[in-house]
Amino acid sequence: MKRWASITITLVAVLAVLAGCAKEPEHVKIGYLPTPADILFFVAIKEGCFKKQALEVTPVKFGTANEAMNALVRGEVDLLAHIGFTTIFALEQKTPGLLRIFLPAGEGEGHVVSQIIVRKDAGIESVDDLKGRKIGCSHGITNLKWLGLMLKKMGFDPQKDVTIVQVGRSMLIQGLARHEYDALYAMEPRTTKAIEQGIGISLLDNPRSKYIMDPFLSGSLVMPAKLVKEEPEKAKRIYVAFERASRFLRKNPDKAKELLPKYTGLSYRLLQRIHVQAIYEPTDEIIDLIQKEADLLHEFRLLLGKVDVKPMILTRNHLR
Repeated sequence: MKRWASITITLVAVLAVLAGCAKEPEHVKIGYLPTPADILFFVAIKEGCFKKQALEVTPVKFGTANEAMNALVRGEVDLLAHIGFTTIFALEQKTPGLLRIFLPAGEGEGHVVSQIIVRKDAGIESVDDLKGRKIGCSHGITNLKWLGLMLKKMGFDPQKDVTIVQVGRSMLIQGLARHEYDALYAMEPRTTKAIEQGIGISLLDNPRSKYIMDPFLSGSLVMPAKLVKEEPEKAKRIYVAFERASRFLRKNPDKAKELLPKYTGLSYRLLQRIHVQAIYEPTDEIIDLIQKEADLLHEFRLLLGKVDVKPMILTRNHLR
């Protein structure tokens, strides 16, 4: 009898310890944009990555990156699922030390994100044939600067050898179809959509990674440094959840793309043909490439001051 009583007491003690070790649920508001670039967030929800870390997530949808970043600064969300580095650096230069970035994403081998496509009847068969032609791209000084840099690397004078036509994103494909320009520099899914509609054909995949840097890192997840400092356990759970999602995405890209119609409104048929961004570990090489991008944006005078990237990088080691 004493033996059974001892076992019972021991079992109760073990259960009490386990109960004490159980994670208390944390509420997290995560901002996102309804684009394929935020696929890591969609995967994390579907695969239960947040639940495994005892995180109760409220998704908050935004229309633009600036809206999302302003909400982060005001404390209306805890982090953003994916934001372009141009937006991140613009805020960091004004308030150094405000942000932490993790799990950067971009284009590289096997992950086509940007393309230069041409009209089927334009007679353009190689990069050299772009000389004297009109090239379309979306509005925005950043797009103009990247395209100009790529053209220089191709051997062109962007001011003399080509004519760059900037239009709204929603009009990019129509402009190519209406012969307003002969070639188009754009991102997925618009380039694939134009090819699917028979309007254009691909001239060059991933021109940014070919002519600027390889891989070309376009953005990352971002959270306030304040959250990392004041709520390290919460920050760690968030990081681990997205890290799990990144492993799933690398192994199952096609399955992950099945989630996109629900969050982006794009057709399943179209999304089966596009690539998704690669997710990169923050190695020294990757950090150097992100720094190079920040330096180029400063050279373009899109950033008034220089940004030191390394202190912004968040890794699992920072959260132990």
